[in-house]
Formats: sequence, C-alpha cells, structure tokens
Amino acid sequence: IGDGLAPLVGQNYGRHRYHMPLSNAKTLEGSVTVFLGTVVGIYIYFYMLGLSPILPLRITLAYGAVAACVEGSTPGVLDNIVVPLALHFLIERVKEWEWMLPP
Repeated sequence: IGDGLAPLVGQNYGRHRYHMPLSNAKTLEGSVTVFLGTVVGIYIYFYMLGLSPILPLRITLAYGAVAACVEGSTPGVLDNIVVPLALHFLIERVKEWEWMLPP
C-alpha cells in the first residue's frame, strides 16, 4: 500500500527532497507514506486473513521503518521488487531483534 501511494504523495505534496547515493531523488513525505502505508497494510492484511494474534505494534513499526528505508535507498523502479523481498527476508530477523525494540 505504501509503495503504491508514495509517488502520488511525493509528487503532489512533497516539499522536502533527499537523495541517496544510488537512488533517484525522493521526498520525505513519500517515505512517510511508505512507512504509514506499510503499517496500515499489515493490519489490513492480518484482519482480512483472520490471523490472530496481530503483530505487536513495535514489530509492525519496525517493518514500516525497514520498508521506508529500503524504498528510499533503492535505485530506480527496483523498489517494487526490492521492498517486498526485503520485508520477506527480514521477517525472522525482526522477530530476533524484538528484544532490542522498546516495549
């Protein structure tokens, strides 16, 4: 959800641009949209599938932060492939890092 909305928000409302070494120019507003869209998307996904218990908020926020960072630093249009792959491969790692996240 976030990666799909980021270009729309970034192009129409983006005022704060940044540039990572290998990526195109992005906007802070677009990256915040990726973060929020990922967090909301996780809860919608879990709700629609009837999965319980829903992930703790701190884990969901960590996924959102990873998605925003990966999207912001991925070159070109590769973010459409790299963001889902990064989240897929980081699922187990974030669970391992749970002890480092604030309660």
